[in-house]
Amino acid sequence: MSLTDLSIIYLQHEEQRAARGEIGKGHLRNQRAHFRNYIARAPDFQGSTRGREVKPFTSSIGHYKLTKIKPSTVIRFRDALFAAGLGYKAVRAHIITLGSALEWARLRDLVATNAANKVPVAAPTKQKEARVTPPSKAAIMEVLRASPPELAEIILFSACTGLRAGELRCLRYRHIDLEKLTVRVKVALEIDDTEGPPKSQAGYRTIPIGADLAGRLLKRKTSAGANGKSLVFPNDKGGYIYRGSLLKQLNKVTAGLGWLAAGEVELDADEDEEDDGNTRFTWHALRHYAISSWIAADFNLKAVQVYAGHADVNTTWNRYGHLFPQEDQSVKMASASADIIAIV
Repeated sequence: MSLTDLSIIYLQHEEQRAARGEIGKGHLRNQRAHFRNYIARAPDFQGSTRGREVKPFTSSIGHYKLTKIKPSTVIRFRDALFAAGLGYKAVRAHIITLGSALEWARLRDLVATNAANKVPVAAPTKQKEARVTPPSKAAIMEVLRASPPELAEIILFSACTGLRAGELRCLRYRHIDLEKLTVRVKVALEIDDTEGPPKSQAGYRTIPIGADLAGRLLKRKTSAGANGKSLVFPNDKGGYIYRGSLLKQLNKVTAGLGWLAAGEVELDADEDEEDDGNTRFTWHALRHYAISSWIAADFNLKAVQVYAGHADVNTTWNRYGHLFPQEDQSVKMASASADIIAIV
């Protein structure tokens, strides 16, 4: 069996997992692209994936028999991806997909070992800093004042709850408890606008909201004659807001303020993509602002992690740790070293 043969049955398995809601359709789409465009380059490879050009590539390993794939094979493939001009994150994603397929094959006795296991993909020395720079409160207020009423309501809710755009667009009133003052995140929109699971297991979460925001939601629900099944932020036909529409509206507002437009930036950008605050205001900046506001309100690190839906606390700390209050350690350090300094 060749790696190309494995990719066919492995992706069929992943399709079944996606149908059961175990993985998102976006994740499945990425795995398909990894195999088709690079790992097992197919004649129908895509010229671009989500706006990113697919590089010329002649080092596909799809023709390799599974028994002939060794760690050195994977290392040469990894190095070929770098040589083709793919960045660290893209190379790492391809190696993870390859490793997942080989591990699936190993557990079914199709291959003795997972050759991709522990093959390193070293980050560049000058990799962009992981921490993000959220927009200021003044910037959020300026955007709110410049936005039409309906867009302002959506922006306000996003800036208070930190919901990802895919979570926001399919939020229904049954997910909001106006008495307990909570919002439950249980679903998110997939790339094809069908409802699926949140981004990760940590995405299932309950977020507290303030009484003022709850009051606005109650007024909104009452005036719209909505019920529990109704979307909180529907389009004019009662369906999901088109993802491109939100970004287009935001770009129009920021352009009117004299800021650079976000361009065709994904609404649910990678968590470690750094937004430019007042210069380039992306939709994801609203999530960054919400998280920064919780930190400013003295939420502890664990609470911020849970409400943000991060898989682990390290993710939260690496991206937002610099925003937590830092006490002056000089007095404690002086006390710690006072005894030995005194005898010199």
